[in-house]
Amino acid sequence: MAITNVEAEQFKNEGNQAFAAGKYEEAIALYTKAVKAGGEERDVAVYHKNRAAAYLKLEQYKEAVEDCDATLRVIPEDPKALFRRSQAFEALERYEESYRDARAVLNVDPSNKAVQPVLTRLFKIVQERAQQNA
Repeated sequence: MAITNVEAEQFKNEGNQAFAAGKYEEAIALYTKAVKAGGEERDVAVYHKNRAAAYLKLEQYKEAVEDCDATLRVIPEDPKALFRRSQAFEALERYEESYRDARAVLNVDPSNKAVQPVLTRLFKIVQERAQQNA
């Protein structure tokens, strides 16, 4: 039987409310409290993934990548973490890595409609860069 950290879950839920209200700094602070409160490894991975979403909203892309990495170490094929990391990599102009993550999202979740235009856009960029470097 998994033991959930009630305090951590409470911070996560409050973070989700702050995020929904567009209070991204507050959401980050609450998700950080949830991460520090700990709990089951998979739960902590979710807190990182949620915090990554808030970091993306604030254009703090390096932090978003770090949180997605933390999630993916625990849940390697988490489609949301992969998609968020892809978005952060694209913003950081790390297009090949962004494209790799976007393709991974499609492999894990073939019905994902949000990733398809991203893949199309990134494919063109990656192809052009490969030709320039050839």
